[in-house]
Amino acid sequence: MENMRKKACVFLVHGMSGGTATLSYRIGQEYMSRGYSIFYICSEMNSMDNYRLFSQAGFNVRVMKKIRWKSYVKKNIEANTELLMLSYSYELFRYAEIIEKNYCSSKSFLYVVHERTLYRGGEKKTWLTDLFNKINHYYIKTIEENGRLLFMEGAIAEKSEIMLNMKFERCKGNICPLPYIFPNRINLAKKNKIISTMARIDFPFKAYLLGLVDILNRILDEGVDVELWIIGDGPSMRELRNKVDQMSDDKKDKVKLVGSLAYDEAKAMISNTYVFVGMGTGIIDAVSTGVPAIVVKPFINECMGKGFFSEHPDILGYMSDDKDVSNITDTLKEILGMSEEKYNTLCSLEYESAKDYYSFDKMYKLITSIEIKSKGHSLFEVLGYKMNAFLGYAYLLIKQH
Repeated sequence: MENMRKKACVFLVHGMSGGTATLSYRIGQEYMSRGYSIFYICSEMNSMDNYRLFSQAGFNVRVMKKIRWKSYVKKNIEANTELLMLSYSYELFRYAEIIEKNYCSSKSFLYVVHERTLYRGGEKKTWLTDLFNKINHYYIKTIEENGRLLFMEGAIAEKSEIMLNMKFERCKGNICPLPYIFPNRINLAKKNKIISTMARIDFPFKAYLLGLVDILNRILDEGVDVELWIIGDGPSMRELRNKVDQMSDDKKDKVKLVGSLAYDEAKAMISNTYVFVGMGTGIIDAVSTGVPAIVVKPFINECMGKGFFSEHPDILGYMSDDKDVSNITDTLKEILGMSEEKYNTLCSLEYESAKDYYSFDKMYKLITSIEIKSKGHSLFEVLGYKMNAFLGYAYLLIKQH
């Protein structure tokens, strides 16, 4: 009878765009194949393409105010269901903690996919950021003691420990490389000399795009015949357009600002390019189709990395304080000048490295094996959470205006 119990996987997210949306799509597909009903619940409709994609895949997709999330789950998922909930920010994970109190068999996890998921204020510390990160320390500590943290990379766990001035005693080993569904083979047909990238265009986080435009300028001056395709949209699109507009007319023609595309369309476009530059899930999207990738560093206007993806397959984005990176101009020139034989060898190496490291089974087995606790948060921790949520909302309003 245990195998007949209903099972549901719930994603609690802000919207439908970006890397966490495509990550949720892939995880959802895998859990659906294991008999789970999939619920994708968010507060913002910012991608109709992904809405259609999720719906066609059989997900229960709902866009509603966060205050309604608890009642929606309670109404649509029976109390005796084996419930798994995943969130990518601790503000939203709070809702998962509240929801799961209605279920006897439930697991909720905060999947930490970026170095700044758990702390606030960036690298420039002030007395105010120190204060709020100290409050974060206590809130996150309870989540960690309950065994509810998953980390995309070991480096993210280590960086978070430093910034929060705490040790992860239960969850340091909960490493879940981004799970992915790989095709059985890759296409080694000759590709056009196109550099591709895909990102939510939001600076300073993805400011590497500005540096990539600078690199294109330089290598075009050196007579390299190459184009740059940028897939994505976001609040910093105007700044990126201004950067491109500063180029000479003949060089501007080499830059294609594609805008947002449906996930499948974006992946198909990337598969026809020569090399991908970026971070996060886009890296695996590229190498899974046989396109070599260069992983870069966030929060800097220069485009900096450390060789090709296969040299460091455990890294999908360097830490913002990583000093062991350099401008990727030479790496790009290296791949653009490769013989066809050497290039095809690199394509296969990139694909195999990703397939070895990012299988979904790793994540599934880890989540299944974790024993969780349900220690509640103190009044002090809840107050700190509310203060941080308010400041985060205020920051977004200021940024938008």
